[in-house]
Amino acid sequence: LYYGDEAGMEGYKDPFNRGTYPWGTENKDLLAWYRKLGKLRRILSCLREGSFVPLNADDHTMVYVREDSVDAILIALNAGENPRTLYLPDEWRTAEPVFGEAPDRNCGVILQPCGATALVRQKHPSVSGPFPLGKPETPEEAVES
Repeated sequence: LYYGDEAGMEGYKDPFNRGTYPWGTENKDLLAWYRKLGKLRRILSCLREGSFVPLNADDHTMVYVREDSVDAILIALNAGENPRTLYLPDEWRTAEPVFGEAPDRNCGVILQPCGATALVRQKHPSVSGPFPLGKPETPEEAVES
C-alpha cells in the first residue's frame, strides 16, 4: 500500500509520480474497502501474527491460509477472466464468509473473474463467533470502528 492507493490515486512517471491527496474527492468505495481490511486485521490475530500456508497456486488462482492458535482466514483469489470453482479442505465447510461466497455443501467456492473470497474460522469457537467486535455488513459499518 503506497500513499494515496486507498483513495484511488494512480502513479505516473517522475516528476508526477504522486500528486497531492485528493481530499474530498477520494474513491469512497475503495477507501471503505481498505478500512474494512484494516478492521479485519485488528479483529483477527491470524492476520497480524499468523503463519502463511499456501494451499494452491496456478496461472490464475491463488489460495492461502493465515492461521494462529486462535483463528484462521482462507483467502482465494482469481486473477483470470473466467469463473473458477475451487474445492476446499473439509475444515472450511462451516467457515464464515468475510467477503465473496460461502462454501457450498460440497465445500466448493465459485470465484468470479478478478474476484476473491475470504473465509474465517475459529480454532476454538466462542459464543461471540469469529467477529467479537461484530462483522461489518456494509462498507459504512467497516468505517465505524
